[in-house]
Amino acid sequence: MDIYRRLSKIASAAEAREMGEELRDRFGPLPEPASNMIALVGLKTRAAALGMEKIEITRGGTLVVGLSGDRPPGKKQIGGIVELFPGRLSFETREGFGLTVKPQRSSGRDACGGGGTAEEVASRMADLEKLLKLLEFSDK
Repeated sequence: MDIYRRLSKIASAAEAREMGEELRDRFGPLPEPASNMIALVGLKTRAAALGMEKIEITRGGTLVVGLSGDRPPGKKQIGGIVELFPGRLSFETREGFGLTVKPQRSSGRDACGGGGTAEEVASRMADLEKLLKLLEFSDK
């Protein structure tokens, strides 16, 4: 329980990495779910620093992101987001600024199904990582 409590108090990606290193030192190689949890905590702290108030992966595998109304992305950033996710992106502006990224269609599969396999979650986390990097390193 102490580990979960400490994870919930992590405030930066660096703290998440340090926690992961500490757990590996104490327990050896981490199982994939534990590694994913630490990675997700790191992503969420980076997202919060960029003004993201909501991050969700739906059962259908869609990444849903809500940004603070105080910190909407600039025109260049929006253009970059559109380039990152061609044909998979929609924007929501009724209640603040939000976006959804549909899963990529893979050969022989319907991308609307599932959303919960390790591979699908990893793919959504990779989409989130791309979005974070764009917002962290681009001009408005």
